[in-house]
Amino acid sequence: MRSGPKLLVSIWLGIAAVVTAQDRPVSDPQQPTFRTGIQSVRVDLYVTRDGEPVSDLRREEVQVFEDGVAQNVDTFERIVFAEPGSAPVVEPQTAPERRRLATDHRARLFVVFLTAPEPRPNASQRQPQPRQTQSQVVEMLNGLLGPDDIVAVMTPYMRIEDLIFARRVSRDDEMWFRDLNKDPKHARWDACFPPGGGSPNGEMKARYRELMTLQALEGLVTHLSGLRDERKHILFMSDGFRLYTKNPRLPARGQPESGGFPIGGGGGGIGIVPRLGDSAGMSGSRIPSDCEQDLKDLASLDHSRRLGQIATYARRTNVSFHPISLLRTGSDPTRNLRMRGSFENSTTLMMQSSLRDLAEDTDGLPIINTNNVEATLRRIVTTTSSYYLVGYTPANATADGRFRRITVKVSRPDTSVSARAGYVAGLSAPTVVVPVETRKPPDPVDISMRTLNVSGTSALHVRPAVWTHGNPGAQTASVWIDAELDPQLRRQRLQAEGGMVEMTLRPLRGGDPISRQLPVTTATNFEFELRGANALAPGEYSVQLQLTGAGGEPVGEFLRITVPDATSSLGEALLLRRGPTTGPRYARTADPRFYRTDRLRLELPTDSREPAAAQLRDRRGGALATPVQLTEREDQAGQFRWIVADVPLTSIAPGDYAVEVTQGSATRIAAFRVVP
Repeated sequence: MRSGPKLLVSIWLGIAAVVTAQDRPVSDPQQPTFRTGIQSVRVDLYVTRDGEPVSDLRREEVQVFEDGVAQNVDTFERIVFAEPGSAPVVEPQTAPERRRLATDHRARLFVVFLTAPEPRPNASQRQPQPRQTQSQVVEMLNGLLGPDDIVAVMTPYMRIEDLIFARRVSRDDEMWFRDLNKDPKHARWDACFPPGGGSPNGEMKARYRELMTLQALEGLVTHLSGLRDERKHILFMSDGFRLYTKNPRLPARGQPESGGFPIGGGGGGIGIVPRLGDSAGMSGSRIPSDCEQDLKDLASLDHSRRLGQIATYARRTNVSFHPISLLRTGSDPTRNLRMRGSFENSTTLMMQSSLRDLAEDTDGLPIINTNNVEATLRRIVTTTSSYYLVGYTPANATADGRFRRITVKVSRPDTSVSARAGYVAGLSAPTVVVPVETRKPPDPVDISMRTLNVSGTSALHVRPAVWTHGNPGAQTASVWIDAELDPQLRRQRLQAEGGMVEMTLRPLRGGDPISRQLPVTTATNFEFELRGANALAPGEYSVQLQLTGAGGEPVGEFLRITVPDATSSLGEALLLRRGPTTGPRYARTADPRFYRTDRLRLELPTDSREPAAAQLRDRRGGALATPVQLTEREDQAGQFRWIVADVPLTSIAPGDYAVEVTQGSATRIAAFRVVP
């Protein structure tokens, strides 16, 4: 939970639609394929009556609508998964074979996500025990899986690349159960804030446990969404979510008349935070700064809407959650616990309600407070034992990057229908075969132009810039993320000042997130940057931003960035604007649209002393006569220089353009749009 450096983040409205992995037909390896439009869309359709799959549905009984418009069904096929014992179970032996099975729509895919049972507030109190253990539930599932099924197990502390699909969960995999309560941070917090007697230790661990679980779920849904369009199932074993919000009392310090400061609320975190220098903290010495920062970061967490965001993300990528909360015997000390604070779900009922909502929002089936788990597992397996694969070519062929909602209606009476919720129309198009001898590499100007598909009513513009530089083996990465809220929409939805922006950046491969806050001012954009000692390692990252305005509605967004391994002497360009909204200065912008009265500037980081050149190009890559003025300036930290490119806009007509900056063998292209 270490915090990152200065935040460069902007505000936005709504949750971005997640781009679902589209079907990629296999082509002759000797004939490379290129996509030039929206391809055929596949919809997995589950139709049941009285809990049993309908096996004789006809094509003419099915209607498919995209954004309310009827579509012509091109293909119609029924997929049936073999029953347990109907054929020998053949385990995949290699990683490529496991990958192929995970992407095969004729293999039903399950992931069992295991979480550690939440510890009770009084360790000496007799704990209620579940009638079934997690390992017993896994064995039940093994008995219900057929030869066409594949399954993997994941915990909050596993890396996505360690996820292994197989036909069955091996008994040897019980090693995962032993790791659920282990984390090196726990020992550190035990030393800084010894447990018991009013320490924040319990609530810190509970908040961190929930953070790691939500982070792992996000990464898992993202991973599954890239495997296939068809349904993916997550069996989520959990006691539920407290969904912690900010607890300003948790890090409180400095009550001279007392031995500490009361903090917390709820079952696991009531206590006293010791004053700096108290014997409760590190044997009388000052609490180390890393523990202090962890405490502040954890106290500032707000998960109130994060589970809902994950559910929306999962629903749009065709991932169903089936939560399993095992029924416990004996008295439950949280059963009748009254709400003692507004920053968490403090009762068992409220925690389990979050699981029910997760199932309902993702078309899953909850298994909660029942000691007949196997019967409900069997129902999940039965209702998904077959489906209809429906294909159509969208009537709307516009490749605009928007989310298209899919609705399926079946004329058969007394049936229940479940289908894929939709897809994102990509910026590429139908696959066409191009002979090798005529193949051309992708045009970098065209690639840059694809970033300009901005709706005129877009609420949020987000523009990352990444630069990996230095010597191979000792490279470092600098990352800038500009995000900008449309000023007019901001005035409609948020008050000008008094709110707070929170940003959390998480490596998808696992590891500590970076979490920071910024106050909301009258500015419409925020900036987040990581470089130098705080640079990111190569890999993929998710960024979650959440804004709570003073008196306004909370809004948030997800963003993905990739930090490459390969180094370059020239980094990606940052866009700057000077105009009526910025006054006499240039301000960073994430909106690539400019008026002719604006002034456009690009800044590119470089560690090379070679001279640079710039060329203005039109949408098709043709060179224009309009000159681009280049200057240089030193970075304030003295670590590198900036190449500054000023582009005059008054002499060019409305349209799409790109600036190509070349330095030695390195070339960077940044697109922008001039609007009337």
